[in-house]
Amino acid sequence: MVTEYGERASYPVRKRNQHLGRLMTVLCVTLFVSGLLLGLALGSGNWHLIWGYVPLSALLYLLAGKMIDADGRVAERHQKGAVGERQIAAIFRSLSDDYHVFHGVEVEGNGDMDHIVVGPTGVFCIDAKNWRGPIKADEDGELVIDGKPQIRAATRRVMALREQLGLRQDELPWFQLVFAFVDKNEHVPKWRTTGKVHCVRDGKLLDYLQSPPEAKPLSAEQNGDIVAALSKRL
Repeated sequence: MVTEYGERASYPVRKRNQHLGRLMTVLCVTLFVSGLLLGLALGSGNWHLIWGYVPLSALLYLLAGKMIDADGRVAERHQKGAVGERQIAAIFRSLSDDYHVFHGVEVEGNGDMDHIVVGPTGVFCIDAKNWRGPIKADEDGELVIDGKPQIRAATRRVMALREQLGLRQDELPWFQLVFAFVDKNEHVPKWRTTGKVHCVRDGKLLDYLQSPPEAKPLSAEQNGDIVAALSKRL
């Protein structure tokens, strides 16, 4: 049986909870301030203050609504990401005991890597993608979602991870970046349209890891060094 390290979907769940917490804080503060202003206005018996409360309160709720909406959308996106990570993580259970899987490996200054699979067929940095609708690479081989270049950001994360492992760079093997798409059929970007990044459907991921088309096998020493270095980060 495959050896797993770390907690699945820990990073997106933590981020989701942070935004939900901020959402509730904004809501509570808004209600408190609004109630305080109303109490002061009514207590004064001054109708100018009472009528002045109305536009001030409306402005307060408008600003709070925008903040709550923004945090809500971010929390929803992280929740969606967490669902995708768990679905991809379930696939790794079918790997043999020659493989080690690391979940939620944080990269200083670059978020986290959803999953890292280390085995005889190579090192795979897997970014779970729970996206919907047609997805195609642009003419530069980039996938842009919500105006953000996904491949460029993920590539920087992988490069930063390699540097932070504390191992000699000239002795490290290639770290293959993989976008694993959840519940996708015909919409996964075609092979080689995304440069050196491989895009794989969840249903094909297990076969891909066991027999990658561009296999870069690890020696037993490389395998052990990388597993030990990654274990220290969890």
